[in-house]
Amino acid sequence: MRDVATLIPSATTRVYWTLVSLESDPIRRYREHLGTISGPAFRRDGLGRADDGATAGQLPADGWINASHEEQSDDRHPAAEGTLVARTEAGMSVHKTVVITGASQGIGAGLVKTFLDKGWNVVGTSRNISESTLFDRAGRLELINGDVADPETAERVATAAVEQFGSIDALVNNAGVFFTKPFLEYTIEDFRRLCATNVEGFLHFTQRAIEQMLRQKSGGSIVTITSSLTDHPIASVTASLPMVTKGGLNAVTKSLALEFAKDNIRVNALSPGVVDTPLHAKNPRAFLESLSPMGTITAVQEIVDGVVYLTESSNITGEVLHVDNGAHLGKW
Repeated sequence: MRDVATLIPSATTRVYWTLVSLESDPIRRYREHLGTISGPAFRRDGLGRADDGATAGQLPADGWINASHEEQSDDRHPAAEGTLVARTEAGMSVHKTVVITGASQGIGAGLVKTFLDKGWNVVGTSRNISESTLFDRAGRLELINGDVADPETAERVATAAVEQFGSIDALVNNAGVFFTKPFLEYTIEDFRRLCATNVEGFLHFTQRAIEQMLRQKSGGSIVTITSSLTDHPIASVTASLPMVTKGGLNAVTKSLALEFAKDNIRVNALSPGVVDTPLHAKNPRAFLESLSPMGTITAVQEIVDGVVYLTESSNITGEVLHVDNGAHLGKW
């Protein structure tokens, strides 16, 4: 005989967490301690711990609850014992939401497709992303045109994420500007352009995302794309000024990871080397292969997989993950 416990969380969207289990003493005891909670606070996907306002009696000993986000038509779900199913009043499943900047091509487009495939809601932005033909315009995808250097873009994206999907659970700061020159040829206009996208864009979007995560009290994940050149410059790649910005992003990643650790907001960076994207379409392949000790070029999906790993790994924060074919290691 199955028993069903229904919880009504204190959130804008009422979500019923339906516990489907076989009758057992541990489940009965667990059910007796359940109370009214905030739905997003009960996740084991690396994005949230229990709301600090919950009492000890509302949580299992380790403070985590397994949550399944599969859509169900009724409560006759052949789930394993103790599985929680997130459902809205309309019977729709509750998905996590990720915001992705620079989402129209290359790494950004790969991130959009992979997060959608994994069941996430996705809000993607770039200057002209609405014109993109790369994506299946599913109900879980929102595309917003805008320049990340403009604070209004971050406001519109954050508002759309909350209005359309109810939350912001993760942010990927992928938008970036990169170009090389001899140091003495860089101009102050070059520096301002680099800072506007790489630093100000990071600031606008990360502030809006963390503000929303704090309101949700459900934790969250921030991942920023930086560069392995911050650790190991290459003489033939004169990118000193872009590395001022990328190195700063590595530093702020660690600072924010510590600042928001107790809120379970995890902040990490992924540091790629040469990636097979349109950015390098005109570069000789042999030259690109010479830029790492392994002599290979990283596929977009490998970067995407690294970002997803950091996003969903509940115990990793303040980390700079190198996916660069060993380029950060030193001279080769």
